[in-house]
Amino acid sequence: MTQHRLLPRRTPQGNAIDGPPTISIVLSTFNGARVLEPQLQSLSDQTLKPFEVIVRDDGSSDDTLEIVRSFQRSSGLNVELIEGQNVGFPDSFLLAAGCAAGDYIAFCDQDDVWRSDKLEVCSTLLQRYNPLLLAHGSEVVDSTGKPFPPYLIRPARHRKLLQRWRLPSHWLHLGCCVLAHRDLVLPLAALASVCPIREQSWKDGHDTIVCRLANYVGGLLLTPDPLVRWIRHESSLSMILPPKPRAKELAEGLARPPSLDPVPRYLTWLEQCPVQEQTAVFQRVLQSMRAYLSMLEAPLAERSRLYESSMGLRGLPIVAKLVWRGAYRSPSKFGFGIRALGKDLAQILLTGSKGRA
Repeated sequence: MTQHRLLPRRTPQGNAIDGPPTISIVLSTFNGARVLEPQLQSLSDQTLKPFEVIVRDDGSSDDTLEIVRSFQRSSGLNVELIEGQNVGFPDSFLLAAGCAAGDYIAFCDQDDVWRSDKLEVCSTLLQRYNPLLLAHGSEVVDSTGKPFPPYLIRPARHRKLLQRWRLPSHWLHLGCCVLAHRDLVLPLAALASVCPIREQSWKDGHDTIVCRLANYVGGLLLTPDPLVRWIRHESSLSMILPPKPRAKELAEGLARPPSLDPVPRYLTWLEQCPVQEQTAVFQRVLQSMRAYLSMLEAPLAERSRLYESSMGLRGLPIVAKLVWRGAYRSPSKFGFGIRALGKDLAQILLTGSKGRA
């Protein structure tokens, strides 16, 4: 029997939904003629039909539009096609989501294949738990259908995606495995139209942003059920890379100064969302992020001193003070976490031994 996991909730979730939730599929296409048809067919084959399918084309120059128009005529689904200019996939997805009317938004990549009961399974879970975000597992295969070895599907960026609870990577494979409440996504869609992601100095995807923001207020529902065949083509935008050797990864991690990223840069961006577009959920996200920064900015400045080359063992009193203040409590309680304490102690010992040498 599949085991589901509902993470701790500190705040209420989106507005309550009477009856089964409606699900809007949001798909952004770009020159996907070679890979698009199997995905569209899997949408037609769903045992529970979506409320609507919103397709935004991001300026394709191949036969993508004709394939979508054919799907629009023959699928029997409520399909809306938006022919847009090229803005990049993060903004394209959010702009498409802004046209969705469903209770939940299911992001859909053009080059994957959904299991026929994906929406049915997800609808049951959404109705039962009413989470802010539902994430499910996936079967990761190459373009020939051959499964990837397990060690190739644990890149660091997945392991640390949901930072506050440091979830293991097998719980989540980003956008193709996410259904998010409209109260979280629609303000981001409005923001993308006035302050696009492509104009930011950082290049995070729409899915990474949505997952992180949901994580900041809790209430994530996770199921390992592989409801998508996550197909890695040579042209895929999200590539799977072999993890770095463990020793090298540890060395780089120890040398890296502590940071509250991405909270400060996300908050700067989110605060530009028009007030009239902000939902109660979105405002709780802002409040949670501001509280996080307020509680950790001063301890972070203290921690940063430990990474000065001349600090060495003189950093032990700083760590002791941070421990006494509770700065290393669980990340779910706005702390750095026990792993940060281990990292800081290792940094002190390493710089101290170099100083004696």
